Amino acid sequence: AVSGQWLYSDYQHQEIEGGGEIATTFKNRGSDLRLQAEHARLALGGGSLGGVFGLQAEDADFSALGEEAFVPGTSTRQFAVFALEEWTPGNVSLSLGARLGHARVASDGDTAGQTQFGPAQSRSFTPFSAALGGIYPLAPSWQLSANLAYTERAPTFYELYANGLHVATGAYEVGNPDMGIEKGSNLDLAIAWKDGVNRFKA
Repeated sequence: AVSGQWLYSDYQHQEIEGGGEIATTFKNRGSDLRLQAEHARLALGGGSLGGVFGLQAEDADFSALGEEAFVPGTSTRQFAVFALEEWTPGNVSLSLGARLGHARVASDGDTAGQTQFGPAQSRSFTPFSAALGGIYPLAPSWQLSANLAYTERAPTFYELYANGLHVATGAYEVGNPDMGIEKGSNLDLAIAWKDGVNRFKA
């Protein structure tokens, strides 16, 4: 089975001063495309293997023009491929997922009289994430589960290029254009019991 979705957004708002004049105009325009395919279950090692694979593409343009701009105009382009497979030999369930992406985040730098953002610049990132999980039944009402995940995330345009007072939050935000990929690891172990409407999990 094949499925897909495409989302498009075009957003704008203006910061109005007490006298009615427009201080800053914020615009954000973007699209998101996701396609995925689920393959038929395959016999493997005394069990069955099923899963999905696909791709995702995102495209976003942001601009803030006016005296309250704290981020330069930016463009973000992201593309990723992913896969998730589940193998069920007997009563045991094992899953493995992975995602490989590429992101390019570019700044327009100083425009329209701005002086705090510097020259135009661009950063590229190749984040990778993977997860391994399993469920093992201990008794008719008990099961043990474990999940191990490693994730990477590219920084956003705010985190890279912000430099100014964010009036809405009352904070002066400063990005770091040399920021690298954020990385994280997570291990989760759980035991669960279920009997009718009664449940317990730790």
